[in-house]
Amino acid sequence: MANKKKSNNTGKTGSVISTGNLINLLACIAICVSVVVYIVNLILSAVDGDMGTVGMVMTTIKDICVVIALGVPTLMYARGKKQWVKLIIYVLLVVFLVLAILGNVLV
Repeated sequence: MANKKKSNNTGKTGSVISTGNLINLLACIAICVSVVVYIVNLILSAVDGDMGTVGMVMTTIKDICVVIALGVPTLMYARGKKQWVKLIIYVLLVVFLVLAILGNVLV
């Protein structure tokens, strides 16, 4: 009687979004929105215009996606580190997120 290995395949199929796929998606969104914002800014600055509220919202969405796309791998890196390193990383991520949101509103 040979030892049979049981497979972990449950036979389920679906669209489960892994953390890596989510980070990749957010990075793509951030790049796409960044390109649109930069091009529109260039065009408007050439004609002395302003993007207004729509530009502010697009920039905020881009910045939040960048924070998440950079934050998740940073938190993964912090997992095995000492407590003081984790604290510094958490504080930096919170400051980065707050500045990404408020920086667009206050400027």
